[in-house]
Amino acid sequence: MSDYTAPGGRPPPLVPHPSEWPMSLRYALVGGLLALGAPAGWAILRWAGGAHLSEEISSGLYAYLLVGTTVAFSAFGALLGLVADQLMRANERLEQLSSIDTLTGLSNLRRFRSRLDGEMARVGRTGSVLSLILVDLDEFKSINDAHGHAIGDLALVHCANVLVKSMRQTDEVCRVGGDEFAVLCPDTNAEGARVLAQRALESLSRDPFAPELYVTASFGIAEGGKGGNVGVLHSRADDALYVAKRSGRNRVCVSGADKRPPSDPPAFRDGQARAN
Repeated sequence: MSDYTAPGGRPPPLVPHPSEWPMSLRYALVGGLLALGAPAGWAILRWAGGAHLSEEISSGLYAYLLVGTTVAFSAFGALLGLVADQLMRANERLEQLSSIDTLTGLSNLRRFRSRLDGEMARVGRTGSVLSLILVDLDEFKSINDAHGHAIGDLALVHCANVLVKSMRQTDEVCRVGGDEFAVLCPDTNAEGARVLAQRALESLSRDPFAPELYVTASFGIAEGGKGGNVGVLHSRADDALYVAKRSGRNRVCVSGADKRPPSDPPAFRDGQARAN
C-alpha cells in the first residue's frame, strides 16, 4: 500500500475530483443527465393530457424514451468531449511550440521574457535574489563563413547542450537570438551564477562541437533583488557581457565586479591548440 499523502497530511482521494476526469466522460455524464428529461417530460404530458394507454404500451414507450435518449445524449456528449479533448491538446501543443526554439529545443525569447517577468515579480514578493546570465558565442560569424550554416547550427546545439548540462534543474536556459543565450538562475547571487557560467565556459573551451572545431562564448552576469526591475537587470547583464567581449572574449564578467580587461586567447580556434 502506498505511503503517499497529499499536501497537508491528507491521504489522496479514492475518486479523483470531477475536474480531473477525461473531458469525454464529463460530457457523456452531462448528456445522460439531460436525456433523463425526455421520459420525465413525456410522463408529465401524459398525465396533463389525460392520455389513456395500456400499461404494456405505456411501460414500453417509457423504457424506450429512457434508454434511447440516455444512450443518444451520452454518446453525443462523449463525442463532444473527445472533440474538446483534441482541441485542448492541440492548443497546449501550439502553446508549447510558440515558446520553444526549434533548433536547440530550449525556451525561446517569448518564454524568456515571460519567465523573467515572473521571476522578478517573485523576487519583489519574497525578497529573494535572481541572477541573469547572458551568453554570446565568440566570432560565430567566422564559423558560418568558414564552414557553412550547417556547421554553425552544430555549434549552436552544442552550446545549448553545454549550458543545460552546466546549469541546475531550477535554472532555465533560453535561446534569445541567433547566437545569443540567456540563463535565469532563481535564488542565486552573482557569485553563484559566476560558478555556473565558469563551468560552462570551461566545457565549451575543452570539448569540440565537431572534429577539431571549437567555439567559445562570453558571459555577462547581473544580480537582481527586491526593488529592482527587469530593464535594469537586463541592462546590467548586457553591460557585463560587453565588458567580457571587449576584454578579449571567452570569459565571465559580473556586473560591478569586473572592470579591467585581462588578456585571453582568441575565441574561435580551428584545429589550433586549445587555451588552458
